[in-house]
Amino acid sequence: KSRSKRNPEGTNYMCNKNGIVAPTKQLTATKQLAPTKQLGNPTWSSNVLFYPPSKKYWRIGNQWYDFSKFNHPGGKQILELSRDRFEDATFAFESHHHDYKRARMIIKRYLVPGHVIEEKQNQMIATRPTRPNGKNNVNGNGIQNNVHHDQCLDANKHPNLMGDDAFYSVLRQRVTNYLHDIGCPSGGPTLECLIIFWIVFCLWVVLMTASWYTGSFVIGGVTGIC
Repeated sequence: KSRSKRNPEGTNYMCNKNGIVAPTKQLTATKQLAPTKQLGNPTWSSNVLFYPPSKKYWRIGNQWYDFSKFNHPGGKQILELSRDRFEDATFAFESHHHDYKRARMIIKRYLVPGHVIEEKQNQMIATRPTRPNGKNNVNGNGIQNNVHHDQCLDANKHPNLMGDDAFYSVLRQRVTNYLHDIGCPSGGPTLECLIIFWIVFCLWVVLMTASWYTGSFVIGGVTGIC
């Protein structure tokens, strides 16, 4: 006579007097448990294999954002690279925005609500391979050893945004204040720099043309100096 038995891991088995026969599907009182998340599609970067958790959402500071319609000043490619590399965009976001307070305010409009993530996590959010066991240069899932691993990712932990009192935040705020003081809040070249650049460039064009037309070594030397 068979009877149902629960093992310490929580899986249901059908047992008889000879022991376990076969596992059965585990059900909750109202619905079946959600299916296991699938392994994400790998992305190569600097000869390292990364497994981005999503091709639709960006994870920044343990929050999910949808930048698919965001016109990033650095272009679409850099936005996608920040999503895929390190499997978390927090590192790129924090390191490339000196005016981090303004950047954080901008991305708030692209925040994906938590209930949306919960509903779509099995379709949108993928998992990553486990740490290799050193056998035949692959791990238990057959994944190569050059996969990016670290203790935080392996423990399913992800970085948070830095606080205002963190060293790098204080440094960024000082840089932002200085750029505002000199009238260049974006961090781009100042008007003086642009004027000098175009004067030197135009002078180089004139000297290069004169060097080619006259064949003078003196003019060519001056062109090389410019």
